[in-house]
Amino acid sequence: MHVTAFLAALEPALRERYAAMADLYGALAKLVAATNEPQLDVARFLGDVAIRIDANASPEVALAAMRAADLALATACARGEIEALARFDREMASQIASAFGRHRGAPITLDELHQAMRERLFVASSDAAPRIASYLGRGDLKAWVRMATARYMLDVARADAARPERPGGDDALAELAIAGDDPELAFLKRQYREDFRAAFRAVLATLDARDRNILRHRYLDGLEVGEIATIYGMHRASMSRALGRIRDDLLAGIRREFLKRLGVGAEELDGIMVLIGSQLELSLSGLLRR
Repeated sequence: MHVTAFLAALEPALRERYAAMADLYGALAKLVAATNEPQLDVARFLGDVAIRIDANASPEVALAAMRAADLALATACARGEIEALARFDREMASQIASAFGRHRGAPITLDELHQAMRERLFVASSDAAPRIASYLGRGDLKAWVRMATARYMLDVARADAARPERPGGDDALAELAIAGDDPELAFLKRQYREDFRAAFRAVLATLDARDRNILRHRYLDGLEVGEIATIYGMHRASMSRALGRIRDDLLAGIRREFLKRLGVGAEELDGIMVLIGSQLELSLSGLLRR
């Protein structure tokens, strides 16, 4: 047992009190066993416990109150471990759904809420660790997630009320695809604006929820590829390929829709699609600049 690692991670003012415990080894061993993690990095886990100890409780009470399994899951998620993120999704989905159900008329869907909570809990900012790292292990993780989701829902409702003019969902992505003042895009706007908007929306409706949410994270929320990969528990290269596939699916679908809607020849249609393909990334980024 890594008693030394635990003591070293404690605040200096607490170290002497814990070192004097009659059976510190046994208490720490009990915590490690309670994680039910056969591949647990024991030294790192006990360090995580040490920095979250309740300084106002006695050593015996503080260690006994620690939710070892919940803390092990939360800290693994904070480190971006893929298996932990998948387990979190399985075990905490009902808590997110419960918080969602308490807010009638929410401006987002349940699927969007799940994706937003992944971003909110697991993506680090430039100056702060992921929010899941703030879980102290002193209460039920499910209750903690439920509360964090409820707070986020309130934030969303307030922001929606304060910015009623802000576009959202698939309509926002459709508008995004025709935004911008590039000369070539101006031609597209003049000649095919309504047909393109209708085609774009129709194709978006055929994408699954996951692909639409990836597009929203990239082009509406402005997240980098690596940040989106963290949300989905994927490697950055895999997410980059996924974005490329979604883009290709969009272009192929728009071409099919244009064939239905426009009375143009194949050569002219191909020219239009080359224009769309070369400018899609720029046009999607246009709304972000606005």
